[in-house]
Amino acid sequence: MLEKYDLLWKEQKIGMITYNASTDRFEALLEKNANNYPRRLFGIGKINHRADDAMVKRYIKNTVIPKDRENLDEVLKGLNLKEYSEWNMYKAVNGRNGNDRCTIRPAKR
Repeated sequence: MLEKYDLLWKEQKIGMITYNASTDRFEALLEKNANNYPRRLFGIGKINHRADDAMVKRYIKNTVIPKDRENLDEVLKGLNLKEYSEWNMYKAVNGRNGNDRCTIRPAKR
């Protein structure tokens, strides 16, 4: 199954994140007009429009709370999650964190 999410910066669409559950692989495609800061979120130093699986996984890992967080059970309960999954946590909070203005929403079919 392929999951697709619009990637937003300050509520403006700047790209898309896709996740292929059968291969457990991610990809992010940034639009050409996306500013430089979102590129740096994925570790892209030059003008490039694609973030590969490793880049997206690293970004998601740095966005969500770590697995060894104190009171993790309470956080999972609050997010209505039964177990720790970085991807499911990221989706549950729409990609939000306190360090940037990047969010996600389900892509329109």
